[in-house]
Amino acid sequence: IFAGRIQRDGYVIEKYLIKGEGKYMIPYLLLKPETASVKALIYLSPEGKTADVAIGGQMEWFAKNGVTVLAPDMVGTGELGPGIFHGDSYIDSVSYNLWFASMIIGRSIVGIQAGDVVKLTNLLKNGLHFKEIYGLAKSEMAPVLLHAAAFDKDIKKVALIHPYSSYRSIVMNYRYNPHFIQSTVPGSIGIYDLPDLAANLSPKKILITGITDGNGNTGNVTDINKDVSVIKAGYNYKNAGSQLQISPALTGTKLTDALKIWLAD
Repeated sequence: IFAGRIQRDGYVIEKYLIKGEGKYMIPYLLLKPETASVKALIYLSPEGKTADVAIGGQMEWFAKNGVTVLAPDMVGTGELGPGIFHGDSYIDSVSYNLWFASMIIGRSIVGIQAGDVVKLTNLLKNGLHFKEIYGLAKSEMAPVLLHAAAFDKDIKKVALIHPYSSYRSIVMNYRYNPHFIQSTVPGSIGIYDLPDLAANLSPKKILITGITDGNGNTGNVTDINKDVSVIKAGYNYKNAGSQLQISPALTGTKLTDALKIWLAD
């Protein structure tokens, strides 16, 4: 469903809605460059579709480099949440009751979100006919993208900005960041973890910058390196080490430079 258009210098922003898995619509923005390439990017932010859409923002940089950007409000973000429901377990603006409910019905919030990302990937491929589809996720949206990319081979490249390193790290941090909890999968520990998903993407190109532990801190280097070593081992096993970029937190031109390398064929 088309919902509006905003003209900007060098690109246009179009507003759409598409049906999600349940009885809800996914609102999304589509940044369309005047001179578009065959590349499209799904941009996931925990703040929703408008987080980086301002003039001079990160999404504009992609658009002005010929990349069409699709930025959605996933369930629980932007116009789709979190809503007014708190429940009896509410910490730092996070409702644990929603996470408990997903366990009761044998689902996970991240699984539903990842399914919607796959739907959007199909839209870009089959509806808009893009040949190269990439994904970028920030912070707690990184597990959503990792799960989607694990199931959808059409996501050719992945960039993770300030992701937490693993579910294990949340378990091992007594005071973990509660904002991370809804992107976890109940019962996953001992079966698989986020570094396993990332390693399984080899030899796809992946950029990871500013990795944190389960508390959102970067100082716990030893703990973070345990998870990074799993990803590196997976890429080295397939002789694809050059396809893996891992760096400390980057901002400004340093982040832009890293993204240029990531975008390059």
